[in-house]
Amino acid sequence: MGLTPAVAQGAGRRAIRRGEPLVMDLSGGVHGYLSDQTRVFSVGPLAGEFRDAYQVCRDIQALIVGSLIPGAGCGDLYAMALKEATRHGLAANFMGEAPYQVSFIGHGVGLEIDELPYLARGNPALLEVGNVVAIEPKLVFPGRGAVGVENTWLVTESEPEALTFTSDEIIEVA
Repeated sequence: MGLTPAVAQGAGRRAIRRGEPLVMDLSGGVHGYLSDQTRVFSVGPLAGEFRDAYQVCRDIQALIVGSLIPGAGCGDLYAMALKEATRHGLAANFMGEAPYQVSFIGHGVGLEIDELPYLARGNPALLEVGNVVAIEPKLVFPGRGAVGVENTWLVTESEPEALTFTSDEIIEVA
């Protein structure tokens, strides 16, 4: 975790412990266009509570990606994600530490890392063919750590096309 809940990115004040998650937000670019992805690392096997929470993040991502079709409501996609987190008893951990939680599950990506459309609470915008969006479910456990996954997808007429290809598996380092 970062130095404060409001800015959770960056180094904290202590060494990473065995079994604790390390969340890395990564970006790449091709011909000026960006991608966005998040992966979880751990020193040794990730502790069980975090491993289980990470699987919930992957399940939420799969649910949302399965709904990335033209005409899908951006606010509806956020509501679906929150409902799934709630079903797992993790609404209080979803997308940040209360009261700093953000009310979105993804965002557009292009020449900038954060662009329209925002898959956010109450957003009436509809997805269109050609939208590039990053889906990024995250769960935060105050004082203990966080997990999350993020990938970038192209909305097509048929099914979403992945634009990030790194495995979603937890990356364990010795």
